[in-house]
Amino acid sequence: MEQVLVIVDPALGVSQGHHAGFAEMVAESYPEAIKLKYICHRALDESAEHRLDCAGIAVRKVFSQDFYQYYQKTADRVEINRYILTLAKEYSAVFRQLIATGERHLLLYHTLNWEHANALSLALQTACGQNDKLEHRVLLMFNPGIDHQGRIRNGKLGLNFRVALKKLLPLANVKSFTSCSEYANAYAQLLDLKAPLAIHPNLFGTAVSPAKPSSQAPSADKPALVEQTTSANNRILLYLGDAKADKGFRRLPERIRRLQSLGGSDARFVVQYCRPPNWQSSGLQQIAEEIETLARVDARIELHHEFWSQRVLHDQLQKTTFMVLDYEAIAYADKTSGLLWLAAHYDLPIVTTVNTWAMREAKRFGLAVTHWGAADTLETLQQRLRTAKQQQPEQDYTQQIAQPFWDWIQTTTAVIKRTNDASSGHD
Repeated sequence: MEQVLVIVDPALGVSQGHHAGFAEMVAESYPEAIKLKYICHRALDESAEHRLDCAGIAVRKVFSQDFYQYYQKTADRVEINRYILTLAKEYSAVFRQLIATGERHLLLYHTLNWEHANALSLALQTACGQNDKLEHRVLLMFNPGIDHQGRIRNGKLGLNFRVALKKLLPLANVKSFTSCSEYANAYAQLLDLKAPLAIHPNLFGTAVSPAKPSSQAPSADKPALVEQTTSANNRILLYLGDAKADKGFRRLPERIRRLQSLGGSDARFVVQYCRPPNWQSSGLQQIAEEIETLARVDARIELHHEFWSQRVLHDQLQKTTFMVLDYEAIAYADKTSGLLWLAAHYDLPIVTTVNTWAMREAKRFGLAVTHWGAADTLETLQQRLRTAKQQQPEQDYTQQIAQPFWDWIQTTTAVIKRTNDASSGHD
C-alpha cells in the first residue's frame, strides 16, 4: 500500500525562520515519487498556501495555538496545561482525518519542544493515535537544558523535556532523531539511554533540482539583484534570517561602520533579514532604520528585507566569500544554527563567537573559522581565515548531517513500508 508523507508543522503560518524555509525547500525539491501532505497553522496566508498547492502538496490548516507561546518564558502551570490539552485535541483531530482516508501515513514533526511533546503523547495514547496506519518521526532540535560538557544548565527545562519524552518516545509507532552530536549525547543523558539518539540530516542541505520548476515565480527585481552582485570580489554575508538581538542584529550598525571605514572598495556587505512579530516593541525597528541610513550612502552595503526562497538563498551562498554568525555568547553557547550547516554545505569560512556551538561545529566540519575581535578589520579577518588551522572533519558525523534530506526520508519510508508489508503477509 502506498505511504503518504505528512509534514506536521503547527508553527507554519505564524512563524517565519526555519518553518517557512523548510516549507520552501519541500515545495521546490520534493521527489515526485513521494505523495505529500502539509498540516499547519490556521493563520497560513494565501500566498504561502498557494505555493504549496502549486507544488502538488495537499494543505490542511488545523492548529490554532502559537507554537512559541511559552518558549523561554515562564507561565502558570494551569495555563500551560490548558495550552497542552488544546494542542492534544488538535493533534487527535489530525490523526482521525488521516485514518479516515484508509492510507498509511508517515508523520514528520521537524520541530518539537516539550509542550508539543506532551500534547503529542496525550494524542497518541488515544485509540486513534495508536492506529497501525500511522508512523511518527519526531526531530528534537532544542537543547534540553544540558550543555556540551554534560552539565545541567536549566534543570526546570530538562525536567519538562524528560517528563514529556519519557511518555512519548517509548510508544511503538514513534521514532526520534536529533540535530547534532552534542544534542544526541544530551538527550541520552537526560533520558537514561544506553546510546546517543540517532541524528537526522540538515533539513536545508538539499539543493534545488534545476529540472523541477519553482512553485514561486521570481519577482522582477531578482535577476537584477543577481546581476549587480556577481562582480564583487569580496561578498561578506553579515546577517541572514529573522532580526533577533541574540543573533547580533543590534551590533550590525557598529560592525558595518567599522567595515565601511576599513574595508576595500571591492567589498560587498550583504544583510538579509525578516521582521519578527515583536518588531517595534523590541527596538529592532530602530536598528533597521540605522542600517538603512548607512546603506543609502554606501553602495557596498547590499540590503534585503524579503524572505529568500531556497533558490535565491543557494545562489547567494554560492557567491559568498565568508559568513558572519555574530551570535550572543550566552544565548548560543549550546544552541544550534542551521546557518552553520548551510555554510558547511558550501565549505564557507566562518566568523563567529568564541565558546559557542557554532564555533565547535565549524571545527567538527573542518571549516576555516575565527572570531570577530574588537580591533578587527576586513583585512585582519580575511588573513586569519586564510591561515586558520583547520582540523580534519569528523567524517562519520559530518556525513550524517550532509546526507540529502530526501534520501534520508525515503530510506526511512522504505523501511517502514517493508515492515508493514511483512506484517501484513505480503511479499
